[in-house]
Amino acid sequence: MVNLRISGSVTSYGVKLIRANPEFVRENLRRRNDPNILKLLDEFIKYDEKWRLTQTRINEIRRKRNEISRRIAQVKKEGGDVAKVLEEAEKIQEEIKRLKVEVDKYKEKSLCVLMRIPNLLHESVPYGKDETENVEIRRWGSSPKFDFKPKNHLEVALNLGLIDGERASKVAGMGFYYLKEELVLLDLAIQRFAIDFLRRRGYVLIESPFMLRRKPYEGVTDLSDFER
Repeated sequence: MVNLRISGSVTSYGVKLIRANPEFVRENLRRRNDPNILKLLDEFIKYDEKWRLTQTRINEIRRKRNEISRRIAQVKKEGGDVAKVLEEAEKIQEEIKRLKVEVDKYKEKSLCVLMRIPNLLHESVPYGKDETENVEIRRWGSSPKFDFKPKNHLEVALNLGLIDGERASKVAGMGFYYLKEELVLLDLAIQRFAIDFLRRRGYVLIESPFMLRRKPYEGVTDLSDFER
């Protein structure tokens, strides 16, 4: 799996990979069977190209500005009038400022899109239309046999009144549940067991702040999910 999104050197690697071999990235993302992901890739390529073209234009104008600076020095040395040359230099400086705004805009947009592109799948991952075609890699132990049709854990929890999926779906979406009563106590007991287990082995117990700046978690999740 290749991570295209985490900030820093990995993001730089992702950008270089897309620039060098966009079709490889496209074919890999196509395996996810989601056309919106391919649209994100096209968006990134578009904004990245505009960013590079604009940056190239800025570099060209800066070279021209340096040439004009030398001309100004030469005209002054010769005792000539530098008014027109200074006016030209001022226009170039304004053009550079305008283009820098565009560069920052395209860079921000390309990075925003890149953060929403998922990781590349490893070549060993089989292709499937959905989760029903997932491949079982290995199995541990032997499955128990029953003389009745067993219920899954969700059915058991619902029948015992230990979860509430209807209310949870309103605040978190489908697939999430409020835990209730004994199930909450069981969850806390498991957490405490894990904490005690790790502390006995020398790990230091730390509770992180509940609020984070954007930078620490940017790239490890799709921030657009929180903007809907």
